[in-house]
Amino acid sequence: MFAKKPLVAAAVIGATLATAPLANAAFISEWSFEVTNTWNQSATTWEGSGGSTAFLADQARLPNNQDPAGSYNVIRWGASSNNRSFLAADSTYTQASLKTDDASGAQGASYYHGNYEVTGRTLASTLLQTQITINSVDPTGVTLPISRTFDIDFRETNNTETRYWLGFLPYEADIDTKDCEGYSRWGSQVTGNVQSCPDRFTLDTAALSFDQEIGDYLYTFTIAFDQLSNVLAVTEDDGKTEVWTAERTMSTLTSRIYVSSQFIGTPPAEVPEPGTIALLGFGLAAAGAGLRRRRK
Repeated sequence: MFAKKPLVAAAVIGATLATAPLANAAFISEWSFEVTNTWNQSATTWEGSGGSTAFLADQARLPNNQDPAGSYNVIRWGASSNNRSFLAADSTYTQASLKTDDASGAQGASYYHGNYEVTGRTLASTLLQTQITINSVDPTGVTLPISRTFDIDFRETNNTETRYWLGFLPYEADIDTKDCEGYSRWGSQVTGNVQSCPDRFTLDTAALSFDQEIGDYLYTFTIAFDQLSNVLAVTEDDGKTEVWTAERTMSTLTSRIYVSSQFIGTPPAEVPEPGTIALLGFGLAAAGAGLRRRRK
């Protein structure tokens, strides 16, 4: 589990927090949030030629016919309509309860990579635009609309095994894992050879921790990816985090959101303890009595 640690650190293109001045001084103990995800078509680049590409919004199922969430925004590519690779994100994800200073946080949207053997055009890079709207639940009255744009550096590697010839017959065998891109970083996390070099995509969570001052409190929101399914390896390189996915499977990254608080207001004036007040009163009384005796 990668709890409370951003999974990636690459190049977030934009990160803005747009909100009006917030003067609510009451401590906010609970929040809700909604996340929407959209792949940016105009900012997507491709390598090679041949095959088709598609952007699919609000799909009821993923291209591999799985349905973990119910609504998806998808990019898919490849020459074979029955075996195309894809990237997908939950189109909309709503969370009703996020507690302040709760170490377990609350689940957020999920992201999917269907890594299949394709021919023709492959995805080189794309942008995922994510809008997060956070509302206070207890007490109510605060809304934080937050925009995030993620730069995803995607690399699709060789999709076929090494082919040898035994006499007149071809023989396909696992490739030498050490020849795969990035092996020096992810090789220690994988046992044995792989049938095909893993695909690699890089995200950036460097800006996925942001602060908001509300009244006497500073709230820090952190987005992390702490649930990974079918991910071959996770590595860091030059301040970036790389996610490596095996061929012929779908990998899932599920986000989690945390919020912590810090009191930044003016501490209330200290009120003396009752015992201190009593001693102070006794001392003043004694001083007064002594002064009266000297005057006599």
